[in-house]
Amino acid sequence: MAMLLNELLERADVPCVVAGGLTSDSRSVRPGDVFVAYKGRDFDGHDFVEEAVQRGAVAVCAENPVGDALPVPWIQVSDLANRRGALAAKFYGHPSREMQTIGVTGTNGKSSVAYGTASLLESTACIGTIGWGIPPFLCSSTLTTVDPITMQHVMADLLRRNVRRAVVEVSSHALSQDRVDELRISCAVFTNLTRDHLDYHSNMEDYGRAKFRLFERTELQTGIVNIDDSFGKEIEEHLRERGIDCYTFGETSRADLHWRDVEFTEKGIRGRWISPWGTTRFSIPYRGSMYLFNAAAMLLIAVHCGMDFQEAVSRMHSAVQIPGRMEYVSKTGMPALVLDYAHTPDALRAALDAVRSHTSGRVVCVFGCGGDRDQGKRSEMARVAQSLADYVVVTSDNPRFEDPLQIMEEIRQGLSRKDAHFEEPDRTKAIAHAIGSAEKEDTVLVAGKGHERYQEIQGVRHPYSDRATIQTLLGMRG
Repeated sequence: MAMLLNELLERADVPCVVAGGLTSDSRSVRPGDVFVAYKGRDFDGHDFVEEAVQRGAVAVCAENPVGDALPVPWIQVSDLANRRGALAAKFYGHPSREMQTIGVTGTNGKSSVAYGTASLLESTACIGTIGWGIPPFLCSSTLTTVDPITMQHVMADLLRRNVRRAVVEVSSHALSQDRVDELRISCAVFTNLTRDHLDYHSNMEDYGRAKFRLFERTELQTGIVNIDDSFGKEIEEHLRERGIDCYTFGETSRADLHWRDVEFTEKGIRGRWISPWGTTRFSIPYRGSMYLFNAAAMLLIAVHCGMDFQEAVSRMHSAVQIPGRMEYVSKTGMPALVLDYAHTPDALRAALDAVRSHTSGRVVCVFGCGGDRDQGKRSEMARVAQSLADYVVVTSDNPRFEDPLQIMEEIRQGLSRKDAHFEEPDRTKAIAHAIGSAEKEDTVLVAGKGHERYQEIQGVRHPYSDRATIQTLLGMRG
């Protein structure tokens, strides 16, 4: 794919340079690309122009006036941060116009719903925290919702591979920063709203307002909403006022899809779905009550996409494991270990409740809190952990540019029982201690990082995986 830069920008004063691609990440520049430089929240792209040129950029589109002398054209483009999505959509041929795109937003459950739905449906991709592509073969991603240039590139790549449907995680950051404005989303899904990202949003009202924007889009045709959540009820009312089809889910009998007679077993969850398409028994290989909500959302999306309800229920009997989301790792004679991405108070509460419902012995919880993020949730997560686990191990997560010991000190403020916890900043040693303190009938929840394969310290992502650590330690114990 290529386009003349003057045609892309629709400007006669721009040189006739052939743009082979667009990118705003200097590290991903390939020969022939045009580098898009703008000032972001954390980094200023103008600082990386030289690196982009060295990597083969044939031109620079930038918000700032012409900088130092460069061997390639420098084109100043006003309001580039807001225009980059539109430019990328034009460059890549507006791929989402030819695809069915489902957007999933909410504090928790986005990855599970997106990945799970893409696994349930034929020729369906997911784009989000875990990565992008058709499960289980995903390309890695560094953000819940990729930047708008990457998003258009990804959608175009999927379209070239004949993928005509994508389930996309839509974060509050992406909505507030207009990162998905050029994505044509026909169906929007709401999972829940609980405390998160208050380092970015001024308060919960602002956080909720950002999520709400997904349901105000003019092209929206269908909404799928959790109405057990009070914010979900507001969304439902808004959609019905707009005359938009709305399917609801939740434990409440008022929901279109709800459930009864639930049993939590060693292998998952059993119960009855009650729906407009009939009542049917179900068995899903997921653990924890939150997965009833996630599974319900997946089923409604599947029906919306044309799958028979009974067929969708049947397929979910053998649903795939979602990477880093209540992912069980076990070895005979050893305590069960659960790997989960929970990094908010509500997500940690749900994960611990889930572990408890499937455990006959004690529950041990390993967790930390990320640096340069909402500090207010640190002590709250500690209170949740100590109230629901029998033993708590506090460790480091992604400290980023903060001192991990200071983060642990702030977590400690929420711990009331000093004899029921242990502190170890080295995450591998912390997990080893947790395994060593557990018996074979116990379960160890390792929370916070889930699928991630790195630990971010002082701006550097060091290779690290909770899953690999757990597997190695179980082997050592064996």
